[in-house]
Amino acid sequence: MSEKESLFTEEQQKVIKQMIAEAVADALDEAMAKQGELASQSAAKALLLEITRNRKERYDKRLRNTKLLLRNYRMLKSHIAEAVYDVSRERETLADGESFYDVMNAYGNERQYIESIRKSVRRTRLIMTHVDAMLGVYRVYCEQSGKLELERRYRVVELLYLTKETTTPQDIADAEHIDIRTVYRDVDAAAEVLTPLFFGVDGIKTDF
Repeated sequence: MSEKESLFTEEQQKVIKQMIAEAVADALDEAMAKQGELASQSAAKALLLEITRNRKERYDKRLRNTKLLLRNYRMLKSHIAEAVYDVSRERETLADGESFYDVMNAYGNERQYIESIRKSVRRTRLIMTHVDAMLGVYRVYCEQSGKLELERRYRVVELLYLTKETTTPQDIADAEHIDIRTVYRDVDAAAEVLTPLFFGVDGIKTDF
């Protein structure tokens, strides 16, 4: 057989070339599919991270607002009690297109948030009626839990924020025979339960 003579017939060479072309095409398709799958997984992961970040930001904002409502509870109740009744102002309510939760979920520094609630007496009364109702739910929950720790947490919140007379954290710690750090931990724990009561489903903490 001559060195220049092919081992395959012309027809066989065509078949081999076709097989090679198909194999290369299949390999490219598989590589592109894997690349697309990786890109999809990367996009899905990025989307999940963004959703998780937004969810955490919403929860953190509502938890923060819960603590602002507690810290300013006495002042807001006083605002209602000391307001001079005015029929024209009593007609004031939420702005057009503004919902109850728009006010509750407002964001800003402490002064801006509280002022958004104090915008009118009726608005303040609306918010505080809801807050009082949910505090009542929390009180019953703690008292009926049968757990001394939960009962204490409500007492801590009540004495620190809700009663007419102000009680210092140290006085509460002394009365409850606990460390002052436990007072603040009780407030944090109570705020986590109160947040979904105040703000509904968006106030529920999830596994971020």
